[in-house]
Amino acid sequence: MQRNTVLQLIALGVFASCVAAAGFVSTRLTSSSSRHQLVYTEHTAEGLPAAVGLGVALGPVRGFFVNDHLRRFDEGRGQANDPAPGKRSFTWSSPMIVADEQGRPVLGVGTPGGRRIPSILASVLSRWALHGEDLESVVAAPRFHLEGATLEAEAPWSDDVVNDLLGRGYAGIEQPPSPYHFGSIQALEVDYDAGEIFSAADERREAD
Repeated sequence: MQRNTVLQLIALGVFASCVAAAGFVSTRLTSSSSRHQLVYTEHTAEGLPAAVGLGVALGPVRGFFVNDHLRRFDEGRGQANDPAPGKRSFTWSSPMIVADEQGRPVLGVGTPGGRRIPSILASVLSRWALHGEDLESVVAAPRFHLEGATLEAEAPWSDDVVNDLLGRGYAGIEQPPSPYHFGSIQALEVDYDAGEIFSAADERREAD
């Protein structure tokens, strides 16, 4: 059986599965028989609450793609993030594995949150690694993020703290627009001495 025929059969199988599932999930389907190409995408919109989009392409160009990250390109503001064939846009996605002195993984941590991901992870890692706080405490601790010259604070601060920060040059202190704003940390910690693995799940978003 020729390679293109096999690809067509696989594409038809995926297409049929997507159609069968259309009553349960919202989907978008595109196919082109002349190019032996089929693309399936789960309908999604980037936003809050966050939903993960999934795409599958079969044919001369095959692979998986996730979410609508073409919007992350910034055309006209510098070549570094201009769209181009085969190019990936800037992303804040930063799943991390922390290793000990022996090179063994001791912490795995990640979160959604867009441009706030680096500050979310920095807050968690600094409390856990530098201040010795336990995993559940650092995941539950209030977070903040610097957006331009404005501080976004998850928990309200006292007037004295706010006035002190404004006096240092910050433009303002704002509350987050929704509970989803500061991500959803999911983490695993390995204790080799105790032979145990500890986990912590963020309650800011359910089942992220």
